[in-house]
Amino acid sequence: MGVALPPPALRRWFRHTIALAVFVLMIYLSSRILRVLSGCRPGAQSCTPEGPLPFQVRQESGTLAAPGWKEPPCLGPQGMLGRMRRSFQASLKPEGDVELSQYLAGWRELVRFLTPLGSIFTFATSEAFIKVTALEARVQGPDAAHYTSLATMAARDRLLELACPAAGDADARAALAGAAGTLEQVYNRTQDLLAGYGLLQLA
Repeated sequence: MGVALPPPALRRWFRHTIALAVFVLMIYLSSRILRVLSGCRPGAQSCTPEGPLPFQVRQESGTLAAPGWKEPPCLGPQGMLGRMRRSFQASLKPEGDVELSQYLAGWRELVRFLTPLGSIFTFATSEAFIKVTALEARVQGPDAAHYTSLATMAARDRLLELACPAAGDADARAALAGAAGTLEQVYNRTQDLLAGYGLLQLA
């Protein structure tokens, strides 16, 4: 059985992901800068790096590429950063939505990337792992059709909130299913009676 995750907590988690993603991007850019500026240490003859800085780049198909820059293995198919980047890029749907399965795959790789960096990231990675696991249970669960993207997930959460305010997710789903069942019974009874009296064509 999947781990239940209340919609408000899920929304707070998505807000927190922005700061963490920016932090990881800063780590990545810092490593590139240090490689380029490796000659800028005490005793070095020159502090002027050869070639363009990482910021002097042009954007091609959503990726950063400097002229003459060769992609390192870590960004290839077997590299952790490469898998993370491709998953996150694949999650961006053309219509502006975010596909949850690819988004979660990117988060899995991000957690793997942060875990070896030390105990300072332990809380963040453990918290992210719990939330990713909980959301994956929904993406792969019986209600998977409602968790294909952020837009469909948000629409379903709004429907449950309207149907049964202040109730938990499970209670709201049960209440909505019960109401739908009652409506179906009323409709079937009405159709049977109208058919019995020859009035079905008027309905």
